[in-house]
Amino acid sequence: MNNLLLNFLQGNRILETIDADIYLMSLAKLKNFKKLICVNDVSNQNIEKLKKYYDYIIPTNESLFPFNFCYLAYYNWLCENGKDFDYVLHCDMRDVVLQKDPFEFMKNQEGKELFLVSEGMRINENKCNQTWHEWVLRTLAYNNERYDDAYILNGGTYGGKTNAFLSYCTLILTAMNRRHDYVIPDQAMLGYLYKHLQKNPNVMLCHPYSDGFCATGEAIKWGNIKVNFDGKQVLNQDNEPYCIFHQWDRTEYAEAIRNNFKNTLSFVI
Repeated sequence: MNNLLLNFLQGNRILETIDADIYLMSLAKLKNFKKLICVNDVSNQNIEKLKKYYDYIIPTNESLFPFNFCYLAYYNWLCENGKDFDYVLHCDMRDVVLQKDPFEFMKNQEGKELFLVSEGMRINENKCNQTWHEWVLRTLAYNNERYDDAYILNGGTYGGKTNAFLSYCTLILTAMNRRHDYVIPDQAMLGYLYKHLQKNPNVMLCHPYSDGFCATGEAIKWGNIKVNFDGKQVLNQDNEPYCIFHQWDRTEYAEAIRNNFKNTLSFVI
């Protein structure tokens, strides 16, 4: 059965950057899964560009805040078409490099159905996530104890078996649907849900020190996580490349990564 990687693109701005080209080039190198992108307010010219990389391009017009867009778009499409796929995975595209096939990693984790990414730092170690923590607390009617000692779960990378992915979309859409002065993002709610997700034996909370699924640049930037870099790829403590390098543009390796790709951009397939 096929596996499916999902992206979401709102507008044209991201595709005008070299960082998007870097992502698309890394995506093009991986051939063993299908690729889908949901697009909203994207020009015909850019849709033609995306056809080089994606098997499915799905226009979507859900009237939600940007944080919510992808969950509903994915949910609606997978409800009709998900039976054709074993595993599905979402990742951001603006600041991601795919280094290895992430589906091979997921398939090798016996008994695990949902994969989320711990950045490797706690909520109380990051100012932005601390702010989101305070926002969430103001919206809770019960079970409103502080949880800022929880590890940060990243909102930009998540995947798993199709049914588990659909349930996850439902969970996050419901969790984010709350009244507040600001939009409560998915990552803010993941912090609140961390202690519950951690108990579920079918959920794998991936961590950059315990596996090779994903490294996130925010934790690397602030020194919470140490990784190795061989000049081209970011590596774990066993010197194996992570499947996904997210938020690479925030790290000291950003210039080297851009320079590595600049000489090959003209050869994008």
